[in-house]
Amino acid sequence: MPPRFLAAVTCPSCGTRFQTPVQQVLDVRVDADAASRVLSGGVNVAVCPSCGTGGALNLPFIYHDPEKEVALLYLPVDSGSGMVERQKVAGRLTRQLMDAMPPEERKGYLLQPETFISMDTLVKRVLELEGVSEEDLARSQEQREFVAALLQAAQDQWPEMVAEKAALIDEGLFAFLEYVLQLLQASGQETADAETLEALHEYLVQETDAGQALAKRSEIVRTFAENPSRETLLDALIQASDDDTVALLVQSGVSLMDYGFFQNFTDKIEAAPPDEAERLKKRRAQ
Repeated sequence: MPPRFLAAVTCPSCGTRFQTPVQQVLDVRVDADAASRVLSGGVNVAVCPSCGTGGALNLPFIYHDPEKEVALLYLPVDSGSGMVERQKVAGRLTRQLMDAMPPEERKGYLLQPETFISMDTLVKRVLELEGVSEEDLARSQEQREFVAALLQAAQDQWPEMVAEKAALIDEGLFAFLEYVLQLLQASGQETADAETLEALHEYLVQETDAGQALAKRSEIVRTFAENPSRETLLDALIQASDDDTVALLVQSGVSLMDYGFFQNFTDKIEAAPPDEAERLKKRRAQ
């Protein structure tokens, strides 16, 4: 993930001054969750270490998708007192993005980023780029409200609340939880909210189908990543139970998928019982 910088914040509820990490460059090449955070309102969220009040900071940033050759500059009105100051902010963010890229990837579109003064209009542009519907955005908002309700409730109420809103629990909800956890951990402050958030994350991992599937995926990918070889990649691909896990493994291990790898795959198929052999043939074709 790109480096974060520290911003000085004054809590609007209790007046506590504290520093919080913020991102100025969101590049989907190196930050796979950048788009989902923009869409969910999870960019540059601050949580007061004293009273737990949280919310998004209205700070400028630049969003970059090199595959689509798009750079989106969020430059709210209060980014500077005048046009000259705002242009300086825009130039600084553009330079930060370009400095982090190899020279051969620096293209002309980066010098003329699309500029937005409203987060709503930037979100709509990202939605357009990602092929995400307004319904998806509404779902993300509902998920964040659900997380907030869980954090405010007693833990003995979680089972009933989770059962009622089970359809909201998916990868997007876990991505939001993990982002807020990273933010709290990066702040270096131990708060009751952080402990509750960790407990909620653990509960959802253990008690929901989506959480268990993500935990299994994480374990399979981690096992391969710790000892990458043809054999461990093949074992992981055979264990994978969904297409997303397969895609992650292939992306990480494509350089190992040579003739020898597929010969080993064929050997596994030939040694397997009929039903398992059929499943493995489909996985090999995939």
